[in-house]
Amino acid sequence: MPPLLLLPPSEYPSPQSMPAQATSRVFQHHAARGAYEDAKSRMQSILETIKIRSGSISQIQSGIEQNKREASEAHQEEQKCITEQDALIPLEQAARQKVAELKSNGF
Repeated sequence: MPPLLLLPPSEYPSPQSMPAQATSRVFQHHAARGAYEDAKSRMQSILETIKIRSGSISQIQSGIEQNKREASEAHQEEQKCITEQDALIPLEQAARQKVAELKSNGF
């Protein structure tokens, strides 16, 4: 059996010029070529969708990383403020005690 040539549909021989068996093969070839072109088109569409979604995922990941950095900085600032507040508590207690002593002494 000779190999089938990949011809564009415009170059297919007319069915009247071929025996029935050859006509069947040409139509099978035509159907297979159509299926191939359809699959190729669908694959291209899938690849484009993957590219778009990959870009979106990258943007989301960048946003998450930025939010993590900002949250970490905010947590560090919060810890710094808590440390400062804790350092002021003894001073505040001493000041209250001094005010209470002065009030009890009549000042």
